[in-house]
Amino acid sequence: MTDSVISRSARGAPAIARIAQWSNPNNLVPSAPHGVEVLAVERSNATFKVDEMTSILYNKARLERERKVLKVMESEPVFSKRERFFQGRTERFYHAMQMMKRIAVLKKELNWTDEDFGIACELVDQPLPIALHVGMFLPTMRNQTTEEQKKAWLQKCEDFEYIGAYAQTEMGHGSNVQGVETTATYIEETEEFELNSPTLTAAKWWIGSLGRTANHCVLMARLICKGKDYGPHTFFVPLRSLKDHTLLPRVFVMDLGPKMAYQSVDNGTLLFDHYRIPRFNMLAKFSHVTKDGTYVKPKQGEERANYGTMIMVRARMVQAASTTAARAATIAVRYSAIRRQFANPEASAGDQLAKEYQKSSSRPIETAVIDYSSQQYRLFSTIAKAYALHFTGVAMKNLFETFQEGARELLPEVHATSSGLKSFCTTMAIDCIIDMRTSCGGHGYHQFSGMAGFPDFYAIHCRLATVEGDNWVLTQQTTRYLLNVYRTLRQSKGASTSTASANRYIAATFSPDFDARRMTATSDSDLLTPQVLIDAYAYRAGKLVRDLAESIDSGATTFAESLVDVYRLSKAHCQLFVVECFFRNLETLKAKANAEIVKVLTTLANLYALHCMEIELGEFLGSGYVSPKQGDMVRRNVRSLTKDVRPNAVALVDAWVLPDFLLNSSLGRQDGRVYEHMFEWAAEEPLNTGSNWPVVDGYEEYIKPLTTGSAFRKSSPTARL
Repeated sequence: MTDSVISRSARGAPAIARIAQWSNPNNLVPSAPHGVEVLAVERSNATFKVDEMTSILYNKARLERERKVLKVMESEPVFSKRERFFQGRTERFYHAMQMMKRIAVLKKELNWTDEDFGIACELVDQPLPIALHVGMFLPTMRNQTTEEQKKAWLQKCEDFEYIGAYAQTEMGHGSNVQGVETTATYIEETEEFELNSPTLTAAKWWIGSLGRTANHCVLMARLICKGKDYGPHTFFVPLRSLKDHTLLPRVFVMDLGPKMAYQSVDNGTLLFDHYRIPRFNMLAKFSHVTKDGTYVKPKQGEERANYGTMIMVRARMVQAASTTAARAATIAVRYSAIRRQFANPEASAGDQLAKEYQKSSSRPIETAVIDYSSQQYRLFSTIAKAYALHFTGVAMKNLFETFQEGARELLPEVHATSSGLKSFCTTMAIDCIIDMRTSCGGHGYHQFSGMAGFPDFYAIHCRLATVEGDNWVLTQQTTRYLLNVYRTLRQSKGASTSTASANRYIAATFSPDFDARRMTATSDSDLLTPQVLIDAYAYRAGKLVRDLAESIDSGATTFAESLVDVYRLSKAHCQLFVVECFFRNLETLKAKANAEIVKVLTTLANLYALHCMEIELGEFLGSGYVSPKQGDMVRRNVRSLTKDVRPNAVALVDAWVLPDFLLNSSLGRQDGRVYEHMFEWAAEEPLNTGSNWPVVDGYEEYIKPLTTGSAFRKSSPTARL
């Protein structure tokens, strides 16, 4: 390629960044106040110590690990992100393979733990071809295999000798796992399972790491023994030769091609043509097939054990949603503090830095965008969401770990909660990205913003609304669970010994005075009482459960006809869960955290709860629990709490300690050099380099014929009409 001063092949990224041939020759600087000064002042205005807030979000061991891994990643040329903006799909994939190899080697060389390895992958901030090997294949192999199977396979999986994919989704079936068509028929004579794709829609589809990388997979297929269909079960399936990576006979695999994002991962399709594997290859921790073809089902409480991997992934997605929202907020808040538009003395009343510069300026110093109330409403509610999602993620992680440790009776609650929260939290995170990107104005549309383009922050996260269950379809699982809880309590006339949150608020609907209950707040300050807010969310969710259950059970409607209400109910349940998590963690923190930290987090908790209530005010008013007057109180409190966040805005996003290496954003840089960095990156665009600079390659062939008129002469090809 001639448009760069360094060699760039289609099979990888360069060791050093492209050098621009023209870049700010007069060394111009941005107009004052400078971003570096602005962020320094913003940080000095904080009412709490950032490192103390950081210690609430992460433990010290985790932070130390992140620092050590970050230092390694920054020192390795292969992980440089300077070229990413300019790479095509093929370049991205081959570069990702380079990074995949290096990160696997580093794991072994530096004796990284799984957590260290996970941190490194997060910092790469580009899905690698082994993403699904680490994220789903390995956990399934660890959790659903017998000790004998672990001995045979697990170490080779851990060492990347076996690189795996998780082949569940099919062309014709995604969220409906029970509907998968791929079959695994047991053959008694040879003690084998015969895998087959009976239809085109049975093709495994969207399977990450499958297209070009994986040599094995965990396969979800319908188990058929003695002519009986036992539904989906998991199998360990070799796909490629370990000698030369060629496909094994009767196995067909290919890459799916370009996607909206995730271009560095080889999502693939898989078909089997009566392909056989040993009986031993059925993952048999919970169920198995004997030599004579007898199916041995899971023990009581383990019937749905194969869902464990999905639940785990969904729980992790809830945790990841907080970082997603925090990342979007970090970029938008820092940039909004630096960006200035118009001159509004009222909005700039508290801007001391602007007042200092105004003394020596003949023109009005423009107002920082962050000082406009509409911008504050968007930015600060997003900060509150990020913190709310964090505490929810912690709660979900703890609940899942309790389940994994043997509390199998929690399966219905864990499955329903993880399903609803996956939908609710990832939808919220995606909405945060969209809102924060647009809050950055025109520059937010640029790929250099860190939100609009590569590393495809927005586009990659859009997939979260679909993967591991469509966000609308998943809510059906949550709502079915809530309806079952209601019906069980109805039989016992509201009596319940369960400590589950749903049982508590649903049991309350059987109280004789339930319909007469009203919010007790009589003043704005009353709304800042946690129990008042929790009670309001619980009443709303309880009423939605009762109304839907009674409507379906009376025959007035059906579940299928009520899917919009099903979504609403799941959302209401999850909002209550998140609000409870936030306030419950605050109670725990009061005993060990600095009082100012608790005060700031209390402001965020109240803002989150009241902002969500304002958005959903129609349901709260419609339930009769909240009066129109109290609705006005909700709105006033949101405006007041937004103002309270203002001095701490930059510090609150700083507390997430998201490094520039991860953000990869000109707008959200920690040092505030927004405009300089935008210019430097733009200068590296291939169109701004080349052997003919400053004339663009292609001028002679395409532009000159137009400007000279030669393109229109008779010698030119004649168009066919």
